[in-house]
Amino acid sequence: MESPIRRIRKKLSLSQYQFSLALGISQSLLSQIESGYISLSKGVVKALSQFDFDTKKLVSLQQKFVERRRSEWNRKLVAKLRRDGRWNLQ
Repeated sequence: MESPIRRIRKKLSLSQYQFSLALGISQSLLSQIESGYISLSKGVVKALSQFDFDTKKLVSLQQKFVERRRSEWNRKLVAKLRRDGRWNLQ
């Protein structure tokens, strides 16, 4: 599963550093967005509009990606807690 933002960056043949400069954000923030840790801010969406992409569709796809990642992390956390005996629903 790959972030829509990462796919766009790769399509533009830009490194994270180059793309983050173009968006006016830190490379660290871009990495967090691409990993699904955080959602897109209005400022980032506005910066993305300089590229020729449908930003509404991009925001929707990225939000779905973030939701899937969070759900995946939650499932893994619950499984780990159950394995470790720290998840008891009694």
